[in-house]
Amino acid sequence: MILPMMGALAALAVCGLFVGLAFCFSPILRGLAPYVAIGSVAAAIGALSCSWGSAVALESLFGSTAGGIGFFSGYMLGGLAGAAGSIFVVHRVRPHWGGE
Repeated sequence: MILPMMGALAALAVCGLFVGLAFCFSPILRGLAPYVAIGSVAAAIGALSCSWGSAVALESLFGSTAGGIGFFSGYMLGGLAGAAGSIFVVHRVRPHWGGE
């Protein structure tokens, strides 16, 4: 059960990088490339770190059932936090890249 979830996150990161690279070559979609590439990688890393961190912390405090609940809740919260954080970073850095 956990291995396909980790594979989905790896696929999210790799596909996001490829789509971001493809957007760089399109004159219409060039402005969205940083959002797609950085957002997908940050969401994958955030989901991995939050899911494993909350699973280990809750399992050591409350037992194995709480560890499983912490894993799945950290998976969702980490993905959302990683994506939101990356959009914030891109908005702050993009004027320095010469964006519109």
